[in-house]
Amino acid sequence: MNTTPTSASVPVPASHETTLRRLAELLRESFPFSPEAAPLWDTHAQAAIERSNAAPAIVQTQARVAAGEIPAPEAVLALLFTLDQAVDAGDVAEACGPELYGALRADGWLIDAGETGSNASGKTSGEATSTGTGGTTGGANGSGTTGTGGTGDGHVRAALTITTFDGLLIAADWGTLTRGEPLAGDHVLGLGGAGRTLAAITPRMPVELSCDIGTGCGIQALLLAAHSQRVIATDISGRALAIAELNAGLNGIESIEFRAGDMLTPIDEPVDLLVANPPFVITPQGQTQAFEYRDGGQPGDTIMAGLIAGIPERLRPDGNAVLLGNWEYHAAGKHSAPGDPSGGLTVPEAVVTEVPAPIRWCEELSTPGSPAAETSMLLIEREHLDPVAYAETWIRDGGVARMSDRWQVDTAAWLHDFGTRGVARIGFGWIRMHRAPTPSHRAPTPSHRAPTPSQRALHHLRETGPLAGDTATLAAVLDTRLAVLEWLAGTDDAGLERTAFIRGQDLVEHRHHTPGEDEPHTITYEQGTGFGRTITADTALAGLLGVSDGSLTLGAISDALAQLLDADPAALRAQLTGQVRRLLADGFLFPVLEPGDRELSTR
Repeated sequence: MNTTPTSASVPVPASHETTLRRLAELLRESFPFSPEAAPLWDTHAQAAIERSNAAPAIVQTQARVAAGEIPAPEAVLALLFTLDQAVDAGDVAEACGPELYGALRADGWLIDAGETGSNASGKTSGEATSTGTGGTTGGANGSGTTGTGGTGDGHVRAALTITTFDGLLIAADWGTLTRGEPLAGDHVLGLGGAGRTLAAITPRMPVELSCDIGTGCGIQALLLAAHSQRVIATDISGRALAIAELNAGLNGIESIEFRAGDMLTPIDEPVDLLVANPPFVITPQGQTQAFEYRDGGQPGDTIMAGLIAGIPERLRPDGNAVLLGNWEYHAAGKHSAPGDPSGGLTVPEAVVTEVPAPIRWCEELSTPGSPAAETSMLLIEREHLDPVAYAETWIRDGGVARMSDRWQVDTAAWLHDFGTRGVARIGFGWIRMHRAPTPSHRAPTPSHRAPTPSQRALHHLRETGPLAGDTATLAAVLDTRLAVLEWLAGTDDAGLERTAFIRGQDLVEHRHHTPGEDEPHTITYEQGTGFGRTITADTALAGLLGVSDGSLTLGAISDALAQLLDADPAALRAQLTGQVRRLLADGFLFPVLEPGDRELSTR
């Protein structure tokens, strides 16, 4: 099986400071990089782009340019950097100005229209042949700006695509949005759904040193730079590091140090915050084309196991980590070790059905006194895929045409790999880790605080439904959730009874009535943020939630409800204590630890 790339990447443009600064200024002033600019295509075309179909946006932009409805500079930049079109060199020179145009050509940002693919692989970034800066062939009202996607003389293309996120300019390789051929093996992915998710769930407290593992185009490192004194960005791909450094220059960020190396290897000092969108895709080794941005070069979910093993010792006390990943679930009696099943280990039924691999790895590493024994984990499983659906997802991701010969061969390789190792399904989700602070890092425990000190928590949530509310609050929701879980792990039932609680401010109560009846037959509570969970409450629990404003302890509320409902006080205390534990873990209630507090303080 040929595992080499089917097309070569164009050289990474040079990163001259002056050129980058002037290009950034131009892009921030014009569509599609300015939030204030009027869109060049309608919402239906934008929805198509989000489905990886750029054709409607191309058609609409070209038609509006030909009709003279939009200024040429905005159209030129959109066609070049968003829609991957060949544009008349004269129009580009007019939009950029002759001096910047010449620099972009010399530095390799603009290449001859025919230089997409393998015929560009032998050229350096400064070897693109200039077609001059002569006048336009029609300007805003002519046909030259519209481009054809062809390779005619006097037309140029952008070597990289550029998008925006959270005020940042992000350059990356062109992907399957505009090109039908399979991606190159050294393809550097731009900002996608996984990258946006990681950005949304990353803690944003100010820190001294943070680290982005497998930085790719550098988006996470750029975001970390906003609240870190120093950032270390690592990647095994030289192309990825070059593009990430280019993006730092585009955004005027100088606090990032780029280090080449595999995963955690370049990290030689503990960090306050570690983020990773690693190459976690489970790929048949040596049987299909490998991509540096997604395939870790190790069998099964070994790369995730290595990360979980290595992260705790690289976190400072009170340090945090957040990462995305895949892990395997195996059929009962099958083998969990990657590779030849004859050397594998039988998986207990309990592991198969209940314990996700990241939780199991952390437990196995937690010898007394080890960094893993001091590190909590909140595992949020967002998706389960069977082997067929998983293979289809990632074969399509590589740009392979459906039902082509290569599609068939890749499918067979993926299913054989999963079948050999007894893989029944694959989990995907988010992992939040927190290493316990040392005594010198902990705040003094006030004498009035009832609960025992926080302990390590290992907690697994299956949250496969849509998120509730604004994702801008998601990181704070997870920060608080993990802090509550650690507090809960160190608090016995007696401590719970001595604690006052406050219900989440996002809760909405729904009372369900049968028509004509005064009393509700069901009471439910729905979260308005985070994962939007809904619970059904019995009379006692509804009473507890109704008065949980932080002024009364659980024990006091339980005693009052027992008298009101004519219930056995001890039995009701036991019932409510168990229910409160579940509500704390799910984010419906929060402990009040000090007078005047309204919820648990987050790190």
